Amino acid sequence: SSGDAAQFLLLLNDVYPGYALDSTTHLQVERKVEEVCADWALVGGPTFKEKCAALYEANRFYPALILTGAPGSGKTTACTVVRQALTKVLSCPHKEERFTARLITAQQMFGNHDPVTGLWQDGLFTQMWRRANAQPPSTGANGCLQSSDSAQAPASP
Repeated sequence: SSGDAAQFLLLLNDVYPGYALDSTTHLQVERKVEEVCADWALVGGPTFKEKCAALYEANRFYPALILTGAPGSGKTTACTVVRQALTKVLSCPHKEERFTARLITAQQMFGNHDPVTGLWQDGLFTQMWRRANAQPPSTGANGCLQSSDSAQAPASP
């Protein structure tokens, strides 16, 4: 209801002072998500559209995201659809980096302390995260995606 929406906006302002909902862009992204789904002959049901909306909102706050879930749950599809929709709405390419965590060790993924040099060596995920966070979200350089099934953990050393 409109009362709930007003309370939500007050709560949002308390949690994120100065943040304003950009309903125009949000509506444009929703329309472009539907357009991309139609272009790809995807059945964009309410659940999928909610996933895409949540992914879009999360991407507004966090320049790099990790999506996990069961195989076939729509992680890659939702990310690709939102990325294509944002590219169309904002007229700048939104990039994506992807890797599968179960194929590498935890040290290879996050990094480790080199006992010989005493220096920290970034892992693959850490390097990707730094690159994604180095660019302002408006550049379209964001889009760090770890593609992983929730039941899978990084390989042991």
